Amino acid sequence: MSDKGDIIKKNKELIEQYPFLLPRSVWTGEPIEDYDYTWTELDEIPEGWRNVYGMLICEDLVRTLGDYANKFYFVEIKEKYGGLRMYDNGATEEWYDQLRKYEHLTECTCINCGKIGVPLTNTGWILPSCRDCYEESAERRYELGWRNIPSYEEICEKGYHFSPQFNVRRWSKDKGEEIITVDCSDILERVDPKYKVLLQKGD
Repeated sequence: MSDKGDIIKKNKELIEQYPFLLPRSVWTGEPIEDYDYTWTELDEIPEGWRNVYGMLICEDLVRTLGDYANKFYFVEIKEKYGGLRMYDNGATEEWYDQLRKYEHLTECTCINCGKIGVPLTNTGWILPSCRDCYEESAERRYELGWRNIPSYEEICEKGYHFSPQFNVRRWSKDKGEEIITVDCSDILERVDPKYKVLLQKGD
């Protein structure tokens, strides 16, 4: 594991490249007092999602916001209902369109290890999880004395089938309400070329 000095150096470089990763006060928008560079806003993303999508999100923010990226900052980043939620100080519709894709993909990406194409699980808390991560967690709980731990099949979303596409409702003054299909293939292919095969199979 990197020592504190390495972490600080890496985070300073990250923030220099992506200023919106600098943690700021929710109330004032000013940098957090006594900030020591031991973490960035990227660390607010759960590990599995951060490892797969973190840097792509940063790249897309710069691409979609242009010069405004220097004025942009996050208000809150968290998991909610099994997906990534990122709240900010205001941005372009182009960025929010891209953000919807990340929200969809995180709902089917293991929150712990980052495996893509997994179902949502419900143990009282809704989270996307792969079988390996769930069973490892179940084994630890059993060792701590938990009993009657449900199987992976019992807690998985029924009838789940991975799809890089999803539908959203849109309203415009000209067309009124319409349903449009959004495709996340552009992100998946940047994650790893192997997903081209996954997308062609539709698995």
